[in-house]
Amino acid sequence: MPKEKVVRCYHTVSGYCPKCHKVVESRAPEQPPAPAGVDLPQSQLGLGALVTAGLLRVQYRLPFRAITQLLRDLSGLTISSGSIARSMQKLSKWLEGTYERIRVLIRASPVVYADETGWRINGKKTAGCGRPLQVIMPCTMPIQAAGAR
Repeated sequence: MPKEKVVRCYHTVSGYCPKCHKVVESRAPEQPPAPAGVDLPQSQLGLGALVTAGLLRVQYRLPFRAITQLLRDLSGLTISSGSIARSMQKLSKWLEGTYERIRVLIRASPVVYADETGWRINGKKTAGCGRPLQVIMPCTMPIQAAGAR
């Protein structure tokens, strides 16, 4: 994440397409294009702040208020907890395909390792599962269903 914040304002339009059943968002002419082959989610946060917020939420399991405070303390970025939550929803939707590809690789692997240490998320006990260099956290399915042998 950059040490100082850079604020840019883009005026865009969004709406719901009744034919394809998707929310469609425009890009301002002066808005930099997404890298080739990458469909980045539209967000109030830049990519660095978005990834940092995602890491703080998923890896470190911080609440949204703590994330907003850390972003403010580290970079001077002031954003609401609701904006962080909305950005995390967009990020998770954007990463769904990657998550599914990793799940397929794990299920097809001849060896799967399970971390049965466990932790609680929203009051429910869960555990991680994966194979070397590929991990799904948390594993919401029973360990046996993930292909552990």
